[in-house]
Amino acid sequence: MESCKVSDRRGGLPAADSNDDRTGRLLRSLIEGSHDLIAALDCGFRFLVFNSAYRDEFRKVSGVEIRMGMDLREALAHLPEDRRSAVEIWQRALNGEEFTVERSFGDPSRGRNIYQINFSVLRDESGRQIGASHIVRNVTRWRDAEQRLDRQHEELLEQLRREQALLEAKNEQLRRLATQLTSVEQRERRCIAHALHENLQQLLAAAKMALGRVGRSLDDEPLQTAVRRSNELIDSAIDASRNLAIDLFPPILYDLGLSAALEWLGQRFRELHGLDVAVEAARDADPAGQEIQAFLFRSVQELLLNAAKHAQAGRIEIIASATGDDWTRIVVADDGVGFNPQAADRPRRGGVDMNLATIQQRLELLGGRAQVQSAPGEGCRVTLLAPRRDAVLDRDAGGRRKSGCVGAQQPPLRVLLVEHHPVLRNGLASVLQEKTDLELAGQASSGEEAVAKAAQLEPDVVLMDVTMPGMDGAEATRRIVCHRPKTRVIGLSMHEYDGLRRRMLDAGAVAYVTKDSPAEDLLNTVRRVGGK
Repeated sequence: MESCKVSDRRGGLPAADSNDDRTGRLLRSLIEGSHDLIAALDCGFRFLVFNSAYRDEFRKVSGVEIRMGMDLREALAHLPEDRRSAVEIWQRALNGEEFTVERSFGDPSRGRNIYQINFSVLRDESGRQIGASHIVRNVTRWRDAEQRLDRQHEELLEQLRREQALLEAKNEQLRRLATQLTSVEQRERRCIAHALHENLQQLLAAAKMALGRVGRSLDDEPLQTAVRRSNELIDSAIDASRNLAIDLFPPILYDLGLSAALEWLGQRFRELHGLDVAVEAARDADPAGQEIQAFLFRSVQELLLNAAKHAQAGRIEIIASATGDDWTRIVVADDGVGFNPQAADRPRRGGVDMNLATIQQRLELLGGRAQVQSAPGEGCRVTLLAPRRDAVLDRDAGGRRKSGCVGAQQPPLRVLLVEHHPVLRNGLASVLQEKTDLELAGQASSGEEAVAKAAQLEPDVVLMDVTMPGMDGAEATRRIVCHRPKTRVIGLSMHEYDGLRRRMLDAGAVAYVTKDSPAEDLLNTVRRVGGK
């Protein structure tokens, strides 16, 4: 691009031909009536033209009344910093560069303002550069508003952190209570089982022996028949008492551990209910805490009862395994009638939903999680994930949970955070980093960077800012999903606008969340779309 050299040569706008007088007047009227600040300089830094808005703003911030032909350097001689900055950026334009910058100008005593400036090259009819022009917009109020929003956002984040800390403390208290409740429940079960075995069963056995002696002393056949029937009833009562004691407190669970108890439970259901129950239990899957083992055993027992009584299942599979060093995973799957887990008005299969909800709630309080996969006619698959160490007592010296305890997942969901605004990006990153079931895999500030990092980092979930300069969130989402269909994208926006939501969903996003939503809603959305 040809550029002009700075000299003392007088330049100016070419005179309009007579045929262009009307067009020239319209252009001058348009420039003069514009609310933006418009001015042009020749190659000697002299004013060729400026509108009234530019002249008034220049006078307000610098105290100088400019005039046509005046040297810009002379006009700013009393403001050395502004003079240097103005010469620097005007020189780029006079060298033939077209660009946009944002700078602050003004006499400090009058107050400095922030301006967005768009520079263009000025040429004559032959294409020779004769100067440069710029259009200026005062963005001070906008930047001040942004700073206020940033401060308010930081204050809100700090308030959110305090509320999260309070919520975590309350959740910790609930977890302790849940652990204590499970421990008390097991003690009571053991006491009842002991009472059944040591008292009721012994008394029934003694009654049977006494009744037998009476029967042997009788000669009357009808009385002997009555005694035999009474003995049969006592035998049934002893069997029922024994089975109840075993169900309440199975000795194998406390003698040999959870995996052995699950194998025994499968065999017991095969015998009692005639079901095809397959059990695959790894020996290293047993949690260390007796309370966790007992709760998992009760949960599997409840799921088997539901499948046997209500699901019309013919086959049930139980798979227990260790996930890394920190988690026990138990899967109970049946081929029964199934149901819709999302339907609020789904049939209560003889109370199965209430039991399943209780399992989910109790397991979460103990530091684990339960997932339910089912559909009408497609059976049911329940996955129980529980910490292998004590959810409350396994802590470091500072009282914090160690890795792999309450609230974490194994493996954690890897999240790529894409947010144009640095303050909000840092705030969201700090929220994600506090959660042990989520891993902040990386951050990006633009659509182009998001596409590159998604390919490099292969995240499970992408939190995608919808509105960004350059490549926007919808286009970035389209490219990421095209190359990595398994990656889940969540749209993030300040606006609850259906048009933006539809655009993101059409591009391949699976969810849309506003940035002012509670942090826990956003985290739960990440977990939901990530399958945690």
